[in-house]
Amino acid sequence: MASITRQQLKQRLPRFARISFVDVFSIVGTLASVSALTLVFLNVDEWSNSTKDIIFISYLFSIIVFLIAYILIKEHKKLHRYAQAAFHCHYINHVIRDYLSDLRLGRQCDLKVNLIEILDSVSTCFSILTGRRCRASIKEVKSDLTIVTVSRDQLSPNISNLSVVHELDENTDFHDIWYGVGGRIRYFLGNNLPTLWRDDQYKNTSFEIYGKPDKFNLLGFSFVRHWNLPYKSTLVWPIRYIPDYQHWPPPKPGLSHTNSTVPDDRDVPHILGFLCIDCVSASAFDDVYCPELGGSYADALYTLFSQSNELEKLRNTKINAGESSPGE
Repeated sequence: MASITRQQLKQRLPRFARISFVDVFSIVGTLASVSALTLVFLNVDEWSNSTKDIIFISYLFSIIVFLIAYILIKEHKKLHRYAQAAFHCHYINHVIRDYLSDLRLGRQCDLKVNLIEILDSVSTCFSILTGRRCRASIKEVKSDLTIVTVSRDQLSPNISNLSVVHELDENTDFHDIWYGVGGRIRYFLGNNLPTLWRDDQYKNTSFEIYGKPDKFNLLGFSFVRHWNLPYKSTLVWPIRYIPDYQHWPPPKPGLSHTNSTVPDDRDVPHILGFLCIDCVSASAFDDVYCPELGGSYADALYTLFSQSNELEKLRNTKINAGESSPGE
């Protein structure tokens, strides 16, 4: 499975293009300028006024249309903002590298502090990309398939209700990724959650905390009101690794990919939890670049969690054996 996923990602890698989108507009602009200069040297005095007006209006209209199209496409893709994501990727890799290095040296370090630093950087990065305030959090999947929040960025309010149990099957984003529903194996993107809820395609146990919305009909159209969730768009990635000998999606409880009545441990991939980004605005996330960027953060978090767990086990083994760690 790991090699298949790697090949799929390789196929999605951007390719070098000799003529880019910007080049096309540059060529059009150059041709328009040359055409305008050519008119200066032509004997336009012999043309009728109506012909001159048509040429001038057509020329001006074409320039305006191309400029509007260029601005709209550039702003819609916001590709210039993704250049700033490189700084956050570099910083997060430093945080993870430094934390793991400290663990190897036997130094005492707080994982929660490092997670907050990472999530602060992730939320800031996506806030820059979307132009809206985004929140970031890490969820853990318990053995009973319940979801708990491990950490949030510093600016996100920590509103929780211990009486509410967040079950995986009762949350569409986690459930669809876990079981690969609708082809959502790599991530879940909901750019208009109120509309998904209205169409009975979205469930969230947080409604029990914030209050459930309701629907009303007007002139034959269905609308949503009382949407109290602090976000209308969300992106969720699994923090996991699936080796080639394991399967994804995982089998339903009590079943196995080998058609055996006894669950096979080889069928259960190593999934630690989810990285979640949400935004107060609808249609906040680009559906091409945002999922890939967030996927890189989720992969980095898997490296952090898996290696820190192994280092902690090794350290505890040495302590139990009466050995001292290098930092002691």
